[in-house]
Amino acid sequence: MTDADTPEITLTESGGRGRYAMRHEDGRESELTYALSDGVAALDHTFTPRDLRHRRAAIRLLEFAVADLRARGLKATPICPYVALQFERHPEWADLLD
Repeated sequence: MTDADTPEITLTESGGRGRYAMRHEDGRESELTYALSDGVAALDHTFTPRDLRHRRAAIRLLEFAVADLRARGLKATPICPYVALQFERHPEWADLLD
């Protein structure tokens, strides 16, 4: 998959909840969700359909989320085990930790 083939990531936010989503060419979605409170996004869930996991959708969503949270001046609390592991692997994201 080339960058030109990378699905767009969208953000929806309502009522203290947020969702980053990536729609795949077959119509299914990968997602990263969070609860937002007092300027902190509790990153609580990631999902990618099993047969699409080799496409790096979850890390793309998380990288997008990191950039978005930084741009909005928000902090992050990794709740989802995948997100927590990626924060351990990316010490350059430590400035976002609440």
